[in-house]
Amino acid sequence: MSEKVSQTEKGQPNAELQAIQRASEAAAQACQATARNTERILDELRRLERRVTSIERAIDSRRRDKENMRPRKM
Repeated sequence: MSEKVSQTEKGQPNAELQAIQRASEAAAQACQATARNTERILDELRRLERRVTSIERAIDSRRRDKENMRPRKM
């Protein structure tokens, strides 16, 4: 058997590996939170887009109504 034995083979806790695992878990949680926030923002943008479209249609409708009320030149 080789005299060079890793820390984990000796049974000693590998603090560096644990720190990497904790950092990885924290990064995964941050990514999930970012994804949720992104979805909320996209939902809000879609809602605002629908509202703008509705307002634009109302403006166009009122404009057409005004044009239809004007006396036409012959």
